Amino acid sequence: MKRPLTNERAIKLINKKFGGKSKYEATALIFASEDIIERDVQEWLNTPLTELYDSFIYNSVEGVHTIIDNAIKEDEYYDEKDLAYGAISKMVAVMKSMSAYADIYQTLQQESER
Repeated sequence: MKRPLTNERAIKLINKKFGGKSKYEATALIFASEDIIERDVQEWLNTPLTELYDSFIYNSVEGVHTIIDNAIKEDEYYDEKDLAYGAISKMVAVMKSMSAYADIYQTLQQESER
């Protein structure tokens, strides 16, 4: 008999499979768990992944703004190259987290179809 995929079961499953591997997976786990709790796992799985990426895009932009704002507030001089590398680093981290988020999404999609 097929076991329904509840929020609790989904979060336990993804924590077991993705927990503790990297900071990117940890970030993705946080986002996925929050989304599952806020929306319910079935509604979350019925939402296109591209729509779910919106929070990552928002946080990426906010992160870059924070890097720039912090550099401006510092008394030390930061050149454009330093700011660009900081922004690139943040964007790469977000993209890696988005990839892990997609892996989590696919894992639960497959589990819900069993």
